[in-house]
Amino acid sequence: MDFRKHSFKILEALALPVLVIDRDYRVMGANRAACRLFCLSTEDIVGRQCFKIAHQLDRPCWHEGTGCPAKTAFELREQTRVIHEHSHGGKTIFEEVTASPVFDDNGEVEFVVEELNNVTELIQSKEIAGHLRKDIKTLQGLLPICSRCKDIRDEEGYWNQIENYISDHAEVHFSHSLCEKCTEELYGQEKWYIKMKKKRENRDKES
Repeated sequence: MDFRKHSFKILEALALPVLVIDRDYRVMGANRAACRLFCLSTEDIVGRQCFKIAHQLDRPCWHEGTGCPAKTAFELREQTRVIHEHSHGGKTIFEEVTASPVFDDNGEVEFVVEELNNVTELIQSKEIAGHLRKDIKTLQGLLPICSRCKDIRDEEGYWNQIENYISDHAEVHFSHSLCEKCTEELYGQEKWYIKMKKKRENRDKES
């Protein structure tokens, strides 16, 4: 099978929204998931610059102090990830944008493929800790735990990741997120995080 010939079909089959962006930051292709995300048709997306679609800006997002994964992928010639605050259909969400460079036959970056993954719930959710505090009570006794990697030794002497062990011994399943300390260390200087933190502080004051 000629995968290049069927590349558009492959793009359409992906569940995550995907954009193909050229060096002028114009969208060369968008799959159905991207059209649903932006509430736009393919014709309304292709040919427009990505910052006008995702950020409703008239100039590239890095001029607003936001790290641009497409720009970084073009310049560093490697995959990069960043979390952006986007507004789609009147709703503000946080998305992890993964930008991957695609090279031509001469080894130059021809365009960048961006995947957009909605991580709003992972960033804002505080429910996982509450569920753990409730369900972890079903575990009893002493748990041999490695002081370095935090793996737990089971009854048969095998070492298991803590998530796997607890899932096997309690009515709980893990969904990974970031604690406030780690979120602060990773994104404390990002404009979107500072804005979100101020909103949260104002909301807490009002309540």
